[in-house]
Amino acid sequence: MVPAGLMVLATASAFLQQDVRLSGPVSGWVYDPPTKSIRTVAGMPGAAVLGRAAFTDLAWASVAPAAAASSGKAVAALALREEGGALTALRADGTETTVDGWEPVAAGLPRLMAWSENGSRAILVLDARDARVISITGDSVAASRLPLVESEAAAKITSIAASRDEWFASVAGAGIYRSRFDSPSEPTLLTPSASAEDAVLALDSARNVVYALEREAGILWRVSSTNGEATVLSQEAAVLAGSTAIGVATSGRQLLVARGTSDRKLHRLDLEAMTWSEVPYGLDGAPGTMFAPLSRAGVFLLGLRGSEQEALYLWDESADSVFFVPAAAQAAVAAGVDGQ
Repeated sequence: MVPAGLMVLATASAFLQQDVRLSGPVSGWVYDPPTKSIRTVAGMPGAAVLGRAAFTDLAWASVAPAAAASSGKAVAALALREEGGALTALRADGTETTVDGWEPVAAGLPRLMAWSENGSRAILVLDARDARVISITGDSVAASRLPLVESEAAAKITSIAASRDEWFASVAGAGIYRSRFDSPSEPTLLTPSASAEDAVLALDSARNVVYALEREAGILWRVSSTNGEATVLSQEAAVLAGSTAIGVATSGRQLLVARGTSDRKLHRLDLEAMTWSEVPYGLDGAPGTMFAPLSRAGVFLLGLRGSEQEALYLWDESADSVFFVPAAAQAAVAAGVDGQ
């Protein structure tokens, strides 16, 4: 077996010699706020490095989920090069195209954004009166207006989630709304539950379930996306109160809850046994926590870097472990290799 340190060294050295196209032994793509760029995560879990920038000078970007960001002409991310500018589709082969039908607005950067699980649609909420759906079919990427709930309620949307055919919005003081992408009418109320001002959503479309977490109260709801039936799944305040994000594991058997601003730990709820546990390793020092599956199935991004000195943190579902991903140059320097 090759020692992990040597694997990191080999991966870092090889990657520093590659060009910036999204190619090679890639586990995924991430948006890196400190460098305003899309970068690759190259290598295998436990021996991966954060590669060079593939797309640069981005004011905002969101990387597509695992099913979409694969290879060739697949859309790897959506991005804005300047606030209020044209929306650009960044492709896995390193090319980019302007999204058809996108109308630049003065609202600047999106307030909320969500991808469907298969990467065929993306929702961007810009302000209380403006939301867009981005539809991706083959090489075609097009934008269109999306009907919102009436303006007063739209200003109180706290979280959104999307499947291939429909989308959901949590509205403070009202509950969870649902709408189909092919419907020209406003979203309808699915359930009045989970109406807190800090509610966040996670969708498991394969099981027709919307999970809603009221973060301050520490209440976790499970809502049927078909009939709106809502039940309290957990009120484990020690885990839920103060949480920053929730997500559904690839298997659908675990719900992930992160507390990135408090104890910086990743908690899991076994949805079959209904028991809580922690990932074996804590996330001490990890930046603001979120969930996003990378293109390698079962590997989840747990945080975006706050500075160029920080590393990324990933969770490997199959190995049930958290590992960090240093920048390629940093990994080479740490191993005593000149990365220039």
